[in-house]
Amino acid sequence: MLSSFANILTSPLIHFSILVIISGLLLLVKKKNYSFYTILFALILLFSCSQSFLSSALLHPLEHHSVNSKHAKNKKNTNDGQQVILVMACNYYDDMSVPYANRWPPCSYLRLSHAADIYQTREAKIIVAGGKFGNWPSAYSRYAREFLERHNVKSEDIIEVPIGYDTESEIQGIVKNITLSSLTLVTSASHMLRASSYLKYCGVSINAAPTDFLVKPKIVLKLNLPDPKNLTIIKRALHEYFGLVEFKLKRRFGLLSKYC
Repeated sequence: MLSSFANILTSPLIHFSILVIISGLLLLVKKKNYSFYTILFALILLFSCSQSFLSSALLHPLEHHSVNSKHAKNKKNTNDGQQVILVMACNYYDDMSVPYANRWPPCSYLRLSHAADIYQTREAKIIVAGGKFGNWPSAYSRYAREFLERHNVKSEDIIEVPIGYDTESEIQGIVKNITLSSLTLVTSASHMLRASSYLKYCGVSINAAPTDFLVKPKIVLKLNLPDPKNLTIIKRALHEYFGLVEFKLKRRFGLLSKYC
């Protein structure tokens, strides 16, 4: 999958490392000028990627896409008739020696907490998906159920779909096992466009409930001290763009004909 390759190939640190290696090879074959310009380009690239204006420019179109902004305009409407809440999986650290709250990375914690908050405002079922992402005794959906129950969600209102290891397979597992016409989709703001694309392809209308925003609504063009956080933001943005390209290519060439 393109989105899987993006986990590695879209990291600015990997780009920097590759350029440094190329520069070293050029130096070995006595191409000193090419080596110098290559290492200079690598340093400029790494510095640029550590700046907030570049990371914000890349992630902003995803986090503030119309699929999310429509939700923002109607955020006070919490009783809109949606009876199903779908929480996309993220990750979990299966380590009993770590305090419970620390086993959840921010994306998982924020998604599940947001779903629990929405649940308190209406009668609804919450779907949690996700299989085994690592060497775990249980699927991600089982850990997500436990989290929701700890946050006052009734056990009978939680639907587990222990299938999937990425966006595409999670949603396929859901639409093939549960009949849905509409739902409230809870996921990271940058992930909303891609996740909603698969659901809409299967004829499911969504009400977006984005969370885990990483950039501000307004981009500020100014230099700041290098911040490693921006490298992570750029990696996430490029990962999502690769995933969207993958979805559109598969749809264009009929590779999703049996998806739903």
